[in-house]
Amino acid sequence: MCFIFFIQAGVSELLKDQMKSLLDIFKKDPVTLVWVDKYDETELHKQFDGSKYHLVAYKPKRGRFLGYRNPDFSADSIRTFIDDVLGGGGDF
Repeated sequence: MCFIFFIQAGVSELLKDQMKSLLDIFKKDPVTLVWVDKYDETELHKQFDGSKYHLVAYKPKRGRFLGYRNPDFSADSIRTFIDDVLGGGGDF
Protein backbone atom coordinates (compact mmCIF):
# COMPACT_ATOMS: atom_id res chain seq x y z
CA MET A 1 0.00 0.00 0.00
CA CYS A 2 1.31 3.43 -0.89
CA PHE A 3 0.09 6.69 0.60
CA ILE A 4 0.83 9.69 -1.60
CA PHE A 5 0.66 13.23 -0.24
CA PHE A 6 0.28 15.90 -2.92
CA ILE A 7 1.74 19.07 -1.50
CA GLN A 8 2.86 22.51 -2.62
CA ALA A 9 6.56 23.25 -2.18
CA GLY A 10 7.32 25.72 0.59
CA VAL A 11 3.74 25.98 1.84
CA SER A 12 3.58 22.46 3.21
CA GLU A 13 6.68 22.28 5.41
CA LEU A 14 4.49 21.91 8.50
CA LEU A 15 2.67 19.01 6.84
CA LYS A 16 5.99 17.33 6.07
CA ASP A 17 7.01 17.63 9.71
CA GLN A 18 3.72 16.05 10.80
CA MET A 19 4.17 13.22 8.33
CA LYS A 20 7.64 12.42 9.64
CA SER A 21 6.04 11.44 12.94
CA LEU A 22 3.85 8.98 11.02
CA LEU A 23 6.94 7.29 9.60
CA ASP A 24 7.85 6.02 13.07
CA ILE A 25 4.31 4.81 13.75
CA PHE A 26 4.01 2.78 10.54
CA LYS A 27 7.63 1.68 10.12
CA LYS A 28 6.71 -1.98 10.73
CA ASP A 29 3.68 -1.96 8.42
CA PRO A 30 3.84 -2.83 4.71
CA VAL A 31 3.26 0.76 3.59
CA THR A 32 5.11 3.48 1.78
CA LEU A 33 4.54 7.14 2.61
CA VAL A 34 5.66 9.65 -0.02
CA TRP A 35 5.05 13.29 -0.71
CA VAL A 36 5.05 14.78 -4.17
CA ASP A 37 4.98 18.42 -5.25
CA LYS A 38 1.67 18.60 -7.09
CA TYR A 39 2.95 21.38 -9.37
CA ASP A 40 6.17 19.62 -10.35
CA GLU A 41 4.41 16.29 -10.93
CA THR A 42 1.18 17.47 -12.54
CA GLU A 43 0.70 14.33 -14.63
CA LEU A 44 0.93 12.10 -11.56
CA HIS A 45 -1.48 14.39 -9.69
CA LYS A 46 -3.98 14.20 -12.58
CA GLN A 47 -3.96 10.39 -12.44
CA PHE A 48 -5.53 10.64 -8.99
CA ASP A 49 -8.38 13.02 -9.93
CA GLY A 50 -6.19 16.11 -9.67
CA SER A 51 -7.41 18.75 -7.27
CA LYS A 52 -9.98 16.54 -5.52
CA TYR A 53 -7.47 14.97 -3.14
CA HIS A 54 -4.29 15.98 -1.35
CA LEU A 55 -3.73 12.46 -0.02
CA VAL A 56 -4.50 9.12 -1.63
CA ALA A 57 -4.10 5.50 -0.59
CA TYR A 58 -2.91 3.66 -3.69
CA LYS A 59 -2.89 -0.06 -4.44
CA PRO A 60 -0.36 -0.36 -7.27
CA LYS A 61 -1.09 -4.02 -8.08
CA ARG A 62 -4.75 -3.27 -8.67
CA GLY A 63 -4.29 0.28 -9.97
CA ARG A 64 -6.95 1.53 -7.53
CA PHE A 65 -6.92 4.39 -5.07
CA LEU A 66 -8.92 5.94 -2.27
CA GLY A 67 -8.81 9.70 -1.69
CA TYR A 68 -8.67 11.27 1.76
CA ARG A 69 -11.81 13.39 2.04
CA ASN A 70 -11.44 14.84 5.54
CA PRO A 71 -10.53 18.57 5.55
CA ASP A 72 -8.60 18.02 8.81
CA PHE A 73 -4.96 17.43 7.92
CA SER A 74 -3.68 16.86 11.43
CA ALA A 75 -1.34 13.94 12.02
CA ASP A 76 -4.01 12.24 14.15
CA SER A 77 -6.65 12.41 11.41
CA ILE A 78 -4.25 11.14 8.78
CA ARG A 79 -3.14 8.35 11.12
CA THR A 80 -6.78 7.32 11.54
CA PHE A 81 -7.22 7.27 7.75
CA ILE A 82 -4.12 5.10 7.31
CA ASP A 83 -5.19 2.77 10.14
CA ASP A 84 -8.66 2.40 8.57
CA VAL A 85 -7.25 1.62 5.13
CA LEU A 86 -4.76 -0.91 6.52
CA GLY A 87 -7.59 -2.49 8.50
CA GLY A 88 -9.58 -3.09 5.32
CA GLY A 89 -11.76 0.03 5.44
CA GLY A 90 -12.55 2.18 2.45
CA ASP A 91 -14.05 1.57 -0.94
CA PHE A 92 -11.31 1.39 -3.57
